[in-house]
Amino acid sequence: MIKKIGVIISLMLCCFIYMKGQDMDMDMSQRLTSQGAWFLFSVRTEEKVGEEILTQVEFFKRDDISSLFFDDENKLYTVFSKYSSDIYEDRWKLVDDTHFVMVSPTDGASQIVEILEIDDSKLVLRNCGDIENGTSCSLYTYFSTKEGWLPDSEIDSLNTAGIIQVDEMTP
Repeated sequence: MIKKIGVIISLMLCCFIYMKGQDMDMDMSQRLTSQGAWFLFSVRTEEKVGEEILTQVEFFKRDDISSLFFDDENKLYTVFSKYSSDIYEDRWKLVDDTHFVMVSPTDGASQIVEILEIDDSKLVLRNCGDIENGTSCSLYTYFSTKEGWLPDSEIDSLNTAGIIQVDEMTP
């Protein structure tokens, strides 16, 4: 009798683990889409040209409208108000639990974006690309709400750092 119970529990555990594994893509997709808008807090840009690595971090104020919205129909809406208040619509598709691809419907350009961190309050994304004589990577930090956002005076102070030189790029 004890062996039968052990076999039944083992089968149930295996089924649970298998089903949990099958839902991984759907879970990440749901995590991205169920949030609603993600509000851009900072962008860290690192450029490596030859042996030189330059870094700039830009922080965004509470009233800035830069944001990201993942749609259930594989549409991705972004606003990056540093350049304009236009809303861009791209297509997106989850590649695995840590990457998705974005494709522009206008020119077909695509980029792979890495999901470095996601929870109920924070989303951190990174994408890299080649530039003349080097590489450029941008690390985007989004929050699910603007509650507790830093005051404008602190944002202004953080943004005065400008461009700095570092020894290595962020892993």
